[in-house]
Amino acid sequence: MSGRVVIVGGGIMGLCSAFYLSEWGWDVTVLERGKMGDHGASWGNSGYIVPSHFVPLASPGVLRLGFKLMWNPSGPLGMKWSGDLLRWNLQFMKFATADHVRRVSPLIRDLNLESKRLYRVMGSDLGWEDMPVRRGMLMVASKQQTVDELHHMAEVGRELGLEAEALDELGIAQKASGVTVKSPGGCFFAEDAHLNPGVVMDRLGRFLEAKGVEIVEDCEVDRFVRGGRGIEKVVAADREYEADEFVVTAGVWSRKLVEDLRIEIPMVPGKGQHMMVEKSPVRLEVPMILEDARVAVTPLGDSVRFGGTMELGAWSSKVNKARLGGMKRSIRKILPQFAGSLETVKTWTGLRPCTPDGLPVVGRPEGYSNLFLATGHAMMGMSLGPVTGLCVAESLSGAKLTVPIHALSPGRFKK
Repeated sequence: MSGRVVIVGGGIMGLCSAFYLSEWGWDVTVLERGKMGDHGASWGNSGYIVPSHFVPLASPGVLRLGFKLMWNPSGPLGMKWSGDLLRWNLQFMKFATADHVRRVSPLIRDLNLESKRLYRVMGSDLGWEDMPVRRGMLMVASKQQTVDELHHMAEVGRELGLEAEALDELGIAQKASGVTVKSPGGCFFAEDAHLNPGVVMDRLGRFLEAKGVEIVEDCEVDRFVRGGRGIEKVVAADREYEADEFVVTAGVWSRKLVEDLRIEIPMVPGKGQHMMVEKSPVRLEVPMILEDARVAVTPLGDSVRFGGTMELGAWSSKVNKARLGGMKRSIRKILPQFAGSLETVKTWTGLRPCTPDGLPVVGRPEGYSNLFLATGHAMMGMSLGPVTGLCVAESLSGAKLTVPIHALSPGRFKK
């Protein structure tokens, strides 16, 4: 089956969906509310492809950490309180159990591994031999308790079939290969990879347009028009777009887009920010996560990106200087070679779409035969772009799913 499809949202989910739908013979139009390259979350993220991130955001560890960190105005976690966020947190607490983690970890692992494979195939097909870069992921602790937790994570990772290694202080130094890391230990996941998200988005957008995919910029959706048991058309920027299928991949804005259709997605923004050191003082080869500081460190050629913070419920695009200062203090302490490079950095903020169970929303909402949602990927958007796009194409085309996604159904929160 194929036909005409309109995709609302031109981030990584929208472009990957367009890529696979066009491969399957669909006539594709992508509606983007701003300019492509406006540096939303798909452009400014840390660029990680993470089989190692098999633990969902909704977990006992994150719950404990949240209660501890949320009161610190310069810490990595904050809350912009509202009625929406209060309701979201109550749901989050319900899901943040060991049983939930055990139940969903294999699915998260499978999604990330398949997405990594698809990135390799996509890169080969499109001539991206330089991406993704497969150098693994080094997770670095600052205190012994965190070392123990990371060693346990490595053990669980091995039980899930991942290549994971527990490290002491010497092991961290060896993996860091020339970069001074002040750490008593941590772990290493060999199957993780990374890429430059801005470059990927740029290349993918140009490829799709050359292939005949229509990408319409500055095209904010006003409303969907219902017809029968589905959607008849979407009204955007004083134009009407009719199609056989409609796919919503608008990140955190997806929730508001479908509210008038009486579709409820319990999703809030999780604002993150990054700093770019344009000329790294030392050659960084392996991406790192500074676990206690909650800072991601990504090598991007001669530059290094430091990403972090999670401000739940915050819609503002303004940089939080207090939390940025907290990031800088942690980096200077753990990675002292970068201490002099943090004074003049380029900064960025973006909004992650966060669900209370830590899983994305991928599937058809009840009552709509030609509407499909693909959103809520939180901090794994770049990692899960290809596999989500493939699932969208398979679902709309009536094909067998490569990865079962029934657990990601939009209707699961009604249970």
